Amino acid sequence: SGGPGAGKSVFAYYLVKEAQKKNAIVLYVDADRAFNSTYAGKVGVDLSKLLICTPQTGEIAMQVIYYYLAQHLIDMVIIDSIPALLPLDELLGETGIGIQSKLITTMMKDLAGQIENTRVALICINQVRHCFKHGGSTTPFNNIFGYYASLRIHFRRVKSIKRWRKLKGYLIEANIHKNRWGERKVINFELPVIAE
Repeated sequence: SGGPGAGKSVFAYYLVKEAQKKNAIVLYVDADRAFNSTYAGKVGVDLSKLLICTPQTGEIAMQVIYYYLAQHLIDMVIIDSIPALLPLDELLGETGIGIQSKLITTMMKDLAGQIENTRVALICINQVRHCFKHGGSTTPFNNIFGYYASLRIHFRRVKSIKRWRKLKGYLIEANIHKNRWGERKVINFELPVIAE
């Protein structure tokens, strides 16, 4: 999770690159419709071997993921991003309380059950948004992912990195605040700017 421009999607591209080095098949669910193929290619992603899905609804995204899991065709799923998975009812104008929460809760429960005994990695990108009602910020579906996630990382852009007045990248803080396999810690790294 993280705010806009914190490097969440770019970090995901690097994960895809590393997975492809091990011949893993990755399904990238581009719910935000913001996948940057030029940037991903320059990072080192082999686009010819990447499965990209741009679903119209959250239900379609679920069906696609379930299909590939059932057929044992993938090793990694990246959902970018969870809040962009809108239920069909909401797109048709339904305004009931909790429609999207019900969809996400059902999806995570089903996916957790399906991948529990596999070697498939599920990576869900979440957003941090300003909370107008109470002030501060909020992470959508925080409780759901607090329960299901094995590893939770919060990204924050700390500062710009400039050399000779030219932007070279950003210093990113990655706060690992849940880790079932190791320690929780904060790591800083540079995220370079790659020219389009």
